[in-house]
Amino acid sequence: MFLLTSCKTRSEYVKQHNWKSGPGFYIGDFLYFNSNYFKTSNDTIYKQDTAIALIIDIDRIEKELKIESIKNKEIGIYYEK
Repeated sequence: MFLLTSCKTRSEYVKQHNWKSGPGFYIGDFLYFNSNYFKTSNDTIYKQDTAIALIIDIDRIEKELKIESIKNKEIGIYYEK
């Protein structure tokens, strides 16, 4: 029960913020998850309905979103804006 609540809270946090690209794996300059272009479900990021990355970590203190490419496991950082 706690795990499901935790995932939902994490996913909602990501959706409620805008994210600017940082070092590493790049999927766009800005991520807006309340659009038709980028979406998230649980820990998966979709670009136009194609799964492209996984959410690895969210650091709410440093305001960082760490993602991993599904294709080649490359890691990228996005910053909350």
